[in-house]
Amino acid sequence: IDSAVRNGLTLGFIPVGSNNNIAPLLGIGVEDEACEAIAARKLVEVDIGDANGQFFFSNVKMSKSVSRLLIEHGNFKIMPTNVCKEVCVYNFYYPSKKDEEVSAELEKIDAQDRKLNLVARSEAVGGTGILKILSGKKEIHADTFVERDEFMVKSYEYLPLVLDNYRVIKTPAKIKIAGAKLKLIVGKNRSKLLK
Repeated sequence: IDSAVRNGLTLGFIPVGSNNNIAPLLGIGVEDEACEAIAARKLVEVDIGDANGQFFFSNVKMSKSVSRLLIEHGNFKIMPTNVCKEVCVYNFYYPSKKDEEVSAELEKIDAQDRKLNLVARSEAVGGTGILKILSGKKEIHADTFVERDEFMVKSYEYLPLVLDNYRVIKTPAKIKIAGAKLKLIVGKNRSKLLK
């Protein structure tokens, strides 16, 4: 993503096999259908996140020692509790598993609205959560949902933040919407959120 954004490149996806979670949201079928979509070159521009100068497309996840985090935006402060299992800042949301039940709030995350969405999740301890998400056998709740253009993530020690499930940076981190956009090739059956 970094290279594509920095060099103004357009990205097209050719998923191989059916185990791909992002391709359906982009309206890209498998193999031959993907090639047809790329040949048609229907382009959309999406926002890109920036975490300490590193670009990300989908999210920044924090799942280690999250109760030691402090997340700020202006005068607002969020301090996850011990029951919090994961804090995620989303630019674009797609389910990590095909059978994952997605809450209505997560489905509304828009990669073209110039906003990031902070979601804090905890394991169910009893009762019902604000937003219900099923992940495997454990019931996970999205207890906090905050929409902003920038978050500052701090901690008293260096904690890992994972960008798009592969690149790791450490706290402190300024997470914001980048000034640049990413050009994607999409298919005609893409998510309604991609205009």
